[in-house]
Amino acid sequence: METNLPKKRKIFDRRSIFFSGMTLLLFLGLFLYLGKIDRTIGSERNPARVSGWDAAKMREYANRLKANGLTEQAAQAFEDYLQRSHVDDRTRANIYYTVGEMFFQGKKYEDALSYFYKTEIANPDFPLKSELGTYIVACLENMGKGLDAEYQLESRATLSGEEREKKPSGEVVARIGNREITMGEVNAQIEKLPPWLSDEFKKDETRKLEFLQNYVAGELLFEKGRKLGLDKDPEVRERIADYQKELIIQKTVSQEITGKVKAEPEDVRNYYEAHKDRYKTEAKLKFEHILTDSKEKAEEILAKISSGSDFHNLAQSESTDEATKKEGGQVAGWVYEGGAVPAFDYDKEATQKLFALEKGGAPVVIQSSKGFHVVRVTDKEPERQKFFTEVQRQVEYEYRKEKETRLSQEMLGKLLQAKDVEIHVEKFLKKAEPQGSQGVTETSVSGLPEESKETKGGEGQTAPEDKNS
Repeated sequence: METNLPKKRKIFDRRSIFFSGMTLLLFLGLFLYLGKIDRTIGSERNPARVSGWDAAKMREYANRLKANGLTEQAAQAFEDYLQRSHVDDRTRANIYYTVGEMFFQGKKYEDALSYFYKTEIANPDFPLKSELGTYIVACLENMGKGLDAEYQLESRATLSGEEREKKPSGEVVARIGNREITMGEVNAQIEKLPPWLSDEFKKDETRKLEFLQNYVAGELLFEKGRKLGLDKDPEVRERIADYQKELIIQKTVSQEITGKVKAEPEDVRNYYEAHKDRYKTEAKLKFEHILTDSKEKAEEILAKISSGSDFHNLAQSESTDEATKKEGGQVAGWVYEGGAVPAFDYDKEATQKLFALEKGGAPVVIQSSKGFHVVRVTDKEPERQKFFTEVQRQVEYEYRKEKETRLSQEMLGKLLQAKDVEIHVEKFLKKAEPQGSQGVTETSVSGLPEESKETKGGEGQTAPEDKNS
């Protein structure tokens, strides 16, 4: 008996082999296409991948990105450079540190911290270890991880990794963590103050305690600021650089000019004789007044005084000047000729009439912008030439300042001529007037205005006052 069983098919017949091959080719083509897209995108992210740049060009590319503030792109470019070049651990650590600084300046503290840790691992003997420690603590502080920051501080010798400057010894008066603040350190800080202020702290122990408290608070704020990385802030660094520059200029001037100016006694005496007009006491006086609103009222009061009425009582009852009526019309202190007189509302003409009066003379009426005054002079001293011994210190100061100014101008002129300097004076002066006009300003060879022949020494400076002047 026959059975109708199906014929067995071969597993690998021609048709199955054909379709399997087509499927494989399809997947292979798709794979190659996707790989091409990936390479294209990658080349757009980093041109070095397609151009075959060498390590030097790749690093230059990364540095250019960094210079233009493209932090993330520069970080990726540096990473690509490290992957494709064979650098030692020192160089690798330097690059990680550079990238960390970039992220820190951009306030991306998590990224910055990761690169600073990479720096430590790549080169445990990193030369900028102190700065690296400061950065790590600052990152943790800015990330709100204060406890971690404190742990980092404890694990490092000091905040900056540097040995602290030795402070003056003495009795310990305060502590900040493991740091001791001694009385010697406090006294050294007080000595840096102006004499009039330092004397105040030296004499009063209570004031000295206040100074110590403020000093400790300042130290804590300074440490806090460094933990936050503010010592790396561009503005702070710029201001420090400006201060350093100014200090160096001052030291240079002091060394080259101030220290070389001599003030011989004979020269100072001759300077006094040549400038005697500068050293005079101005005429001065003291006076009383009764201010009224009208000339008639002032003449009425004047008549009462002539009849025997008391000047002070009339001032208290009749004067409209609230500043002096309670004092019987007395204007406080000396009034100097050529100076301001508040009672006259700084009226120059009225002040001239006032100084024309004699001490102890009969009262008169003087009109000012404030009204009509019944005035009498109670004391008066005329202008007087000061003796040399009275103003010797002031004369010596002004003599020195004049010589220093002259030497400064000479040194400046020589510097500008000796160096390769070009100053475009015309950029700052008005355009020359047509011929015949006198509006053109003459300038020296160095481009500075010519100094007048008669220079007043120390002009714009405050000379020391003599006690007897």
